[in-house]
Amino acid sequence: MISKERAKERISWIDTAKGFLMLCVIAGHTLRLGSIPQRMIYSFHIPLFVILSGFTMGDVDCWKTYWLKLKKSFLSLYVPMLIIYFLEVFGYTVRDKLSPSEVIEKLYTTCVYAIHVPWFLCVLFWARLFYNLILVKKFENPVLFILVFLSGFFICKIPGFHGFYQQFEKVPFFMFFLFCGRYARKYNVIEVLEKHAVLILFFALIIWQIFLPHSYFNLGLFYLGDPRFAIPCSFVACIAVIILCRTVDSYLANGGKILRLPYFIGQHSILLLTIHDLEFMFFPWHTNFTSRFDEYGTLLLRIAFDLAVWGMIMFLRWIFEDKGNKR
Repeated sequence: MISKERAKERISWIDTAKGFLMLCVIAGHTLRLGSIPQRMIYSFHIPLFVILSGFTMGDVDCWKTYWLKLKKSFLSLYVPMLIIYFLEVFGYTVRDKLSPSEVIEKLYTTCVYAIHVPWFLCVLFWARLFYNLILVKKFENPVLFILVFLSGFFICKIPGFHGFYQQFEKVPFFMFFLFCGRYARKYNVIEVLEKHAVLILFFALIIWQIFLPHSYFNLGLFYLGDPRFAIPCSFVACIAVIILCRTVDSYLANGGKILRLPYFIGQHSILLLTIHDLEFMFFPWHTNFTSRFDEYGTLLLRIAFDLAVWGMIMFLRWIFEDKGNKR
């Protein structure tokens, strides 16, 4: 059994990791496509999001629990995705003065094909749905999920399958990463790896340096690269980032709110995702960079803009909640 103190620690570092990954999402959409920093981010940020989701998944031993978890996933993943898409279409309607038929077409395209930034909420919903079904049937097995993972590489070779309904072609990869998260928690893998943190971080840097120029794992664009290079890059990157986030979270646990910003972002990551998606769609940033200073300056401005909007909304929420409590 995990103590209450240990459970709180786990939740804390997971929130810190989610906050850091949300900042990586913004960075990945700003840095030069195919550059080494962008490749580094894409090698771990989506896989690690899913691994963390698997880490917090509970067991499903009966159909009643299955339907309860399905409802919870629908409300926490699918509904936010639909809200973001409705906000997108509303913005397009106001900006481009869309006709009713064009609005319907836009809604159909975004919601059915799950495009743009929130696509991974949709894929995670379906992956959790199928994974919980496997748990009910008690078929959870490492060999099964390795085969599921490998099937994703075969699916990506099928002509015209990229961009399928609800991004279904990515579900096998998400199911495998969910399994990795559950396996890591069940067997205390992270605690074991932390004992060799320095060696693992050093090894991760070497793997990145050698393999990233050759290939990387970009699920967003469904670019899977050469598995011989992409898979090791992805796994060592996820492990390295987990160790770093756990270390940073333990050091900043008693720090001020500013220092713990990634932790608070992680607690409200869907809000920042919504802000970034709308900013990404309607306020295109300059991407024809002429220098590294231009590139990283744009990145800092973009992060500052998204966090400023996020902070204002959180502040307004705090004011209204405080007034409600006083009543």
